Amino acid sequence: MMFSRSRSGDLSRRTTVLLLTALGLAVLHHIDHALRVDHSGWPFRDRVTPFTYSLLAYPIVVFALTGPVRAFPVRWGLLATTTAFTIYAHTAIESPGTQFHMWMHNRSVHDAELHNALDVRSAGMAAVSVAVGMALNLTVVLATLSMLRDRVGGTRRDR
Repeated sequence: MMFSRSRSGDLSRRTTVLLLTALGLAVLHHIDHALRVDHSGWPFRDRVTPFTYSLLAYPIVVFALTGPVRAFPVRWGLLATTTAFTIYAHTAIESPGTQFHMWMHNRSVHDAELHNALDVRSAGMAAVSVAVGMALNLTVVLATLSMLRDRVGGTRRDR
């Protein structure tokens, strides 16, 4: 009986850890979105927003991690596209200043009547929100580059 290679056998340990870290940070960041309210959307609010579409990042990252080896170009392309949208969203749609403001002042820079779900003013929450967002940005960029390096440079499981 033949055993096939692990589905993520074409990824280095480094890339796998970066992608798993990105998933964890994405969960924290989406929780922050839901609590900040101003950059949230369905399923936490009654409308579809860019937040709603950002939830597609989860199946894309899982596919990048576990997809078939022969689909590497598609896996990487989807991950690179998701990374580009993430960086765009975190600069053009919701900047770190926007995140910070909602927690620090308990009101949105876009709508002064909109408050965070916890109804608090917190410099600590503001700092954590920005730190998680920035860590997510850095991690997805590093994961995308690492995955490309795995393909271009060949993969060794000990990397």
